[in-house]
Amino acid sequence: MFKNKYFSSSLIYVLKYIKYALLAFLCDYKLSVVWYSLRYAFPVLRFYQNEKRDPIIDEKPWMSFPVIELLDKILKKDQMVFEYGSGGSTLFFSRRVKLVVSVEHNREWYELVESEIKARKLRNVKYEIIPPTSYSDYSRDLASVASSYVSDDKASEGLRFKDYAAAIDCYPDSYFDLVVVDGRVRPSCIHHAQNKVKRGGILLLDQSERKHYSKIIGDLMGTGNWKKKSITGPLAYGLHFTEATFFYRK
Repeated sequence: MFKNKYFSSSLIYVLKYIKYALLAFLCDYKLSVVWYSLRYAFPVLRFYQNEKRDPIIDEKPWMSFPVIELLDKILKKDQMVFEYGSGGSTLFFSRRVKLVVSVEHNREWYELVESEIKARKLRNVKYEIIPPTSYSDYSRDLASVASSYVSDDKASEGLRFKDYAAAIDCYPDSYFDLVVVDGRVRPSCIHHAQNKVKRGGILLLDQSERKHYSKIIGDLMGTGNWKKKSITGPLAYGLHFTEATFFYRK
């Protein structure tokens, strides 16, 4: 379980918050960063003063505050959601939509989340564990290449996530209202998921500021089928700022 350890006083929080807000602004110079840092300053302070905060207990995604707020506004009871990566987000979506399909690569985390799903008797969640396979041709330099199915994460060295990324292939095209890409090999996941999003639906890429996602983002926008909106804000369950991009299918 996640345990808050970032600060022991409001002063330490304020100093760290200002630091991360400035770093986020200097990365892309968006005025929206200033707006979100001011708008969420006091809510984030109240959030972090409670050391028992946990994404599973709270049933919230490990995303930024403005992204969570936007998701809460746009989700509807008749919608279908697919997510790469699981956790508090799985529980969050299950309370708001008709069906959640979630795939996870880590067995230990899968068993923890599965126990929480069962404890809550959630019947609208289809949850699957799809572990990676060994890959002798692994190279971290290939992490930006969708067809490589490899991750730049150190814990994933020598592994390939092809089955994980391709898990969505068994569903018809234009099937999901929302696909959330927040797990491993995100370029590969986007490659497989893009045709599974309905017209008017959303593909959500979390932590889209990472440089090795720029190629797949360019490829996606190059199709002419998408418009995008990026949001940079303070992260829940962590003090730094992060970007998420909503791709809306035309």
